[in-house]
Formats: sequence, C-alpha cells, structure tokens
Amino acid sequence: MQTLTDLQPGTYDSPYLCGDCRNPLYVDVISKREVCLNPKCLRWPADYSSVADPRPEASPKIYRELKEQYARIEDTVRRCNLASLRRFLHEERRNLGLSFLKDRGMRISEWHAISELLVITQRQPSRRLHTTGDENEGTFAGILTETSAWAARMRLMEDLRTGRYAILRHQNGTLYPPTFALKYLLAVRSSERAMGLVERIEQLDESPFEYEHIETAATPSPPPGTTELADHLEALWPFTLHFRHALRSHWRTSQLYKHEPELVDFSVLAGYWGQCPDDETCRIPADKEKDEVTKLDAHLRKFSGGKVTAADFVKRYIDCEEQAPVIVLTPEGWLFDKTTLLLFILYLQGEPRLVDKNTARLNEPLLDRMRGRAGCEFELWLRAQLRAEGFRGPDAPVKVRYEYDLLMISDAKNTIVLSDAKYRDVNPSSVTGENLLAQELLAHNGLLAEAKRQEDRLAFFIQNQGSFQKFLTPQHPWASYQVRSFLLTKFAPLISRYKNTAIVSAREFLTSLEST
Repeated sequence: MQTLTDLQPGTYDSPYLCGDCRNPLYVDVISKREVCLNPKCLRWPADYSSVADPRPEASPKIYRELKEQYARIEDTVRRCNLASLRRFLHEERRNLGLSFLKDRGMRISEWHAISELLVITQRQPSRRLHTTGDENEGTFAGILTETSAWAARMRLMEDLRTGRYAILRHQNGTLYPPTFALKYLLAVRSSERAMGLVERIEQLDESPFEYEHIETAATPSPPPGTTELADHLEALWPFTLHFRHALRSHWRTSQLYKHEPELVDFSVLAGYWGQCPDDETCRIPADKEKDEVTKLDAHLRKFSGGKVTAADFVKRYIDCEEQAPVIVLTPEGWLFDKTTLLLFILYLQGEPRLVDKNTARLNEPLLDRMRGRAGCEFELWLRAQLRAEGFRGPDAPVKVRYEYDLLMISDAKNTIVLSDAKYRDVNPSSVTGENLLAQELLAHNGLLAEAKRQEDRLAFFIQNQGSFQKFLTPQHPWASYQVRSFLLTKFAPLISRYKNTAIVSAREFLTSLEST
C-alpha cells in the first residue's frame, strides 16, 4: 500500500485534503466553511475545543434514547395484527421498488425502515404470526414513520463514529449546532442523486452526475418478449450498481441485506420471478407450503450436490431474524412479487463471494462484464469529444510498452493528450473519515497508484516519441507540442493533480480543452 509520505508537498493538489497535514477536509453544512479536524493542524478552527465523541460510552444519553425508541416500536408492533402489518410492509416495499425501476427514484430511507420493521416482526415470539390486534393502516404508517426516524438516527450515529460527519464542541463547552460533513461527500452525493437515492444534505450541491448516457450505451435492450431473467439482468445492470451502493452505504444496512447467497439459490428466486405476473403480489398458500418445501428441497439438494437444503433457503430469505426477508411469511402463506424479487436478485448477484461463479448463465460476474462495456463506451465518448475539439489520433487504445487509452494530437492547438480513463464508482465504505485515504487514495489499486502509472506512461512517451510517430503523424516538430497527461474519472477525484498528471472528471477535462 502507498503511504502519505508519497504525497510530498508540491507533488499533488487536492480540494478535499488539508494542504498542511493531508487529512480530509470538512465543510460546515450551513456556512460552507472549510475546516481540518486534526487538532494538531494549523487549520483546526480556533473557536472550537474538540470533536464531540459519538461512542456509546461517551454519549450514553443518545444511545439510551435510541434503545427506548426501539422498545416503543417493538411494543407497538406487539399490539398489532402482525399478519396485516407484514402484508402492509410487503406492499409498501413493492411500491418503492416499482418507483425505483420506473421513475429512477426511491425514498431509500423508507426502504431501510421497512427492512428494519420486517426484522422486528420476524423476532416476535410466535412462530406463526398472530392475526389479532390493531390492523389500522394509519397505525402501520405511524410505526413505519417512527421506525424510519429511529433508523435514520442510528445511521447518523454511525456516520459520526466513522467520520462522515462531525459535531464540534465550542470553546465555551457547548456543542456547536451545525454538522460538519466530510467534504469529499459532496462528490459522492452528486453520483447518488443520479441514482435517485439521496435522502439528506442536499444543500451540499455540485454539478449533477452527467454520464448516464455511458451506462445507457453499454446496456443491451432485452429481446422483445423475452422471459429469460439473464436478459433482464443485463438490461438493468446499472440498478445492480446503484442498489448495492444504497444498501451497503452503512454497516447497519449492509447487515440487513447480508443474505450470503449460494449460487443455486438464484435458480429458485428466478423461478419465483418467472411465475409472478408484473405489478402483482403472488402467494404460495399456507396449505401448499409443505409441498413447496418438499419440491424446493429436492431441487436445491440436486443442484448443489446436497450442500444446500430448503431449510437453508427458508432461513436465508423467508424466516430470517437478522436480514430483511425477500419473501414475506404470513399465516396465509408466502408473499412475493416480481419487482422485489428482481431488485434482490440484482443486488445479490453482485456479491463478491460469487466471483468466478456462473450466475444466471453469464460467463463472468455481471458487474465486471458490464463495467467493462461501460469503460469502453467511456473511452469512445471521450475520443469523440476530443475529435470535436479538433484532435485526431487512433480509434482504439495504443500499446507501446504501456497501454494508452487515449492518444490524440491537435496541430492547431500544438497539444498532445495522453489520457488514462477510469470509469468506476467510489466504494461506499471508502467515504468515511476513517477509510477515505487508505481505501480511495493509498490502496494498491487506489487513485495514487493509478496516477503513478500514468506518470510512467508520460515519462516513456517523452523519452520515446519516435515510437509514437506512426500513431500521431505530427505536422510540426515534436518540440513545438505541449504534452498534457490526464487521469480521467467519472466522478470528482480525491486529488486533482499528481506531479505532471492532471486528475480530473471527464467533464472538467473537456472544459479545460475548450479553453485551450
């Protein structure tokens, strides 16, 4: 792994890191004031004494209130008709999923709240859900609102513990009301807005995500009338990326969806998906459950070599106590719907543990396959934009010792552009005060390593320009051209320059060319 000593003063620029101590910068969400929260740094705000400690031992009152709020929710749930409540939650979740797939927007906090509440109902003492008690939908909506508020506070406390946000203590001992957000969160939020999954801190605004057309170009349309799930998975792959980002953005939510699928599970989930009409709730009646489990057990044992049973499947997706159920158990039977099944299949088939396994007749993990396509489309689009600015060059990457994604020349501008293009998203777990530098910048495949590789390409090009003559055919002497090196990303990068390489988003790159 790289270290911060690799970032010597003067070798890099970053709008997101402190220029004095290289720690992440924070922004006051109200005044937009930028501060460094390293107490030893000169940029530490002199009017504050410390960062409020969000750990349970330091802030017991908050955690006691959260525990009491959770107990109130459980008590209210116990007084409800659980069967009706779970049917209500199933329908609310289905409607959210329809909104996500049709309108590209979802109240993701409500999806999480439904998952939390389904888990609460799973933990009730009765093995079979009781059918007496309050069944007023107004009551159910109130419970969901209360659960949403509790879950949001839990995520906020996690954000404070991990350094996504911070609350500062004033010199006079009082807590300063405005929250400070990790500045790099701004870049991530702009990507999330395009996914339709933002729920807070909208005032921390940047330019909206502008590259949706790249994913669209890389996405095949399913054949007309197809009933093959694999065709739909390919067509909806951006939802896999976006949904996994939303569901894994916090440790707590990642645990709610930690189903740890086996490969054979997909054949069962796909089977239920195929037998369910669009936009409708399906049911396996209670009197047919025993036969269903028998068939399920035979299928799973056969195709897993006896390693997976129906009991395993039920525990993972239906009668689970820690994870949100994919199929909802009621006294009348199992409830499921096409939309929710599709979203969970999209989410689960992106599990890293399935790498190198053949999911849904794909020869490689879907995300790897489609990201590769999107990366190619990203390069094609960038090359077309360069041509529109008067540049010319090869129509594909050039390999001369190193691979050069974009190698273009403009005789009118006396400029040669060498660019490496990286079409990838920020890992949600990276965007914390704890992990940002280690995971996003200094990891073996992080931004600094990529920038160093681009510096190597630049040095080789300058020392061996004759090897590139046939690719660029310059009309003027080599010495008259300015050679510009870029590392291009689809989102705002954590550092904007490393030595002689500019590290910029594609939009910023194109804007800089227009002004050349």
